[in-house]
Amino acid sequence: SFYSCIQSRQQYDQQIINKILPLTSDAVSTNIQNLINQTILASKLTADNSLLVDLLLTGNQKEGAIGAYLASIQENTGAKTTFLVSQDTLKYYNPTGLVRTIRPTSAEDKWYEQFINSAQETEINIDRDTADPSQYLAFVNVRIEGDDRKPSYQGP
Repeated sequence: SFYSCIQSRQQYDQQIINKILPLTSDAVSTNIQNLINQTILASKLTADNSLLVDLLLTGNQKEGAIGAYLASIQENTGAKTTFLVSQDTLKYYNPTGLVRTIRPTSAEDKWYEQFINSAQETEINIDRDTADPSQYLAFVNVRIEGDDRKPSYQGP
């Protein structure tokens, strides 16, 4: 009886190690991948918005309109925040409107210079949340381009 109990326990342990843990690991990995893919897709769809591209390229960057647009994206996607940086003006917008002007040579804005120089279309950047420095966020940077003019950058 004691031997049977030990043998059952060993079989149970083996089943957990060989079957249950790998399934759980796969499920967690799939869930994380889906969250990342949804965020990247939302960023790319936002960046491909022809009205936004036209707004940036014409230089008609109204703080209220950009802020309202970003607030709408944030609400509809459930993102913690959304942002947009105009390459022409270096203005950094979030859902509240114009936040600041990017200084590419500053330590705070080194992510911007690195992304510009990388020539990548999309990048995920982990950084502190400026609204709550105790938390980290994954920022998805997406290049917005049109008409052979300077690109801008956006992400939720």
